[in-house]
Amino acid sequence: MNRKNEVGYNKTNKENDIIAPSSTVDESINFSIDLRGVSRGNTVDFYTTEEKITINSIYEFDMKRDQRTSINYFLSSLVGELMMNIMKVAKKRDKIVEDLESKLIVNLKNPLSLLDVRGYDQCSFLEKLKVNIYLYTDIEEEDLDDFISEVKDRSMIYNLCKDSLDISIRLNTIL
Repeated sequence: MNRKNEVGYNKTNKENDIIAPSSTVDESINFSIDLRGVSRGNTVDFYTTEEKITINSIYEFDMKRDQRTSINYFLSSLVGELMMNIMKVAKKRDKIVEDLESKLIVNLKNPLSLLDVRGYDQCSFLEKLKVNIYLYTDIEEEDLDDFISEVKDRSMIYNLCKDSLDISIRLNTIL
């Protein structure tokens, strides 16, 4: 039984995992977001209810060209969500976090396959992600492990990827 509610979001009934009318589902348990993707020549546009996100390529090796690539959006979303959760968890714990910055180092395996180079047809993939997060904080050093653990638990994209990617996250406090 598939039905959509008036605002265009699907809601899943927890008991039997079917789409249910909005009056029977608690949004605190299940909430579904719809994106519409449209191919326009060499680009793909995704539409949310408020904006358009354009992807120009899978990855761009020329750093002087437009960097709106699917990989850059994905990696920015992963690290951006971690940083947003650092601010949320700090606020919840009544801790100070200032001068928050990050650096991401990614190892992309078999990059020549993305360029369609003859003889290179192995699957390209992200092998390892190293996230360094720099911040000024009043969190005690012995509490940082517990703090980053809660941050990771609250990060949907990290939790989606943690079992399939080698992701290391390091907090570096600034004195």
